[in-house]
Amino acid sequence: SLIPLPAVDAFKRQVRQIPIGVVKYYREGSKALDDDVLSYVQRDYEGIDANEWWVSDYHTLDLMVKDDRTGEVYRPHVVLWMDIRSRRVLSWRMRKESDSDGVILSFRDAVAACGIPENVYLDNGKEYLTHAFGGRGRRKKNVNAQYATSILDLLGVQMHNALPRNGRAKVIERSFGEFSRWFAKSFITYCGNRPAARPERHNDVMKRDSNIPLASEVEELLGKFIAGLHNAQASGAVGLNGKTPNQVYEDTLFKKRTATQDQLNLMLLRSE
Repeated sequence: SLIPLPAVDAFKRQVRQIPIGVVKYYREGSKALDDDVLSYVQRDYEGIDANEWWVSDYHTLDLMVKDDRTGEVYRPHVVLWMDIRSRRVLSWRMRKESDSDGVILSFRDAVAACGIPENVYLDNGKEYLTHAFGGRGRRKKNVNAQYATSILDLLGVQMHNALPRNGRAKVIERSFGEFSRWFAKSFITYCGNRPAARPERHNDVMKRDSNIPLASEVEELLGKFIAGLHNAQASGAVGLNGKTPNQVYEDTLFKKRTATQDQLNLMLLRSE
């Protein structure tokens, strides 16, 4: 004999009673659960000053460029330094890959233009946790090993590391969405951040060398985008209150530690 089963609607009603956190965890994983469902603490931006906290990260642009000299085609990586209070981008460098050289050079640019920060908030990437720049941090395997003094220690900057897989703690990652929506998509070589987001025309576009922009052209336009749009556009973000990042940075900069030329030169010297 047949076993009587409930109607389809009965199953649907039962599924709707499953907590969203359970669905998110089993369908998308623990990180999606942390990012989209679990509670979090709102950062009090108005409780800090400009240059008190800086944050930095690498971002891979969702477009293809061509090396001016060799003709090599690649996806460029951009390293940014941002003031957490104002969300102003203080410096940036475009690189072929994420490396510690880009971190040191862009940090030197930011210090030369804006002074020395009190604290930096970084992830646990190998580009930042090097002997020369920030020290090994959580990557230090031998706790008794004696390393040379890092650049941050020489400048009296306190390094803080985010928890692994906790992107929402770094305010800079929210700005990377602008790079995709407003910058990368304006180029014909836009490739998306994953295969499913890649335009159907992408393969045909890449077959014509004339379609691929030079790295120097993209680099120049990116600088104009950051200075003319991101830093100069009024924002309703928490703590900005409708002002631009440039305005908030100037209004909340009460103390500035200026680096000497010797200190700037020292930042380009690697020590082990």
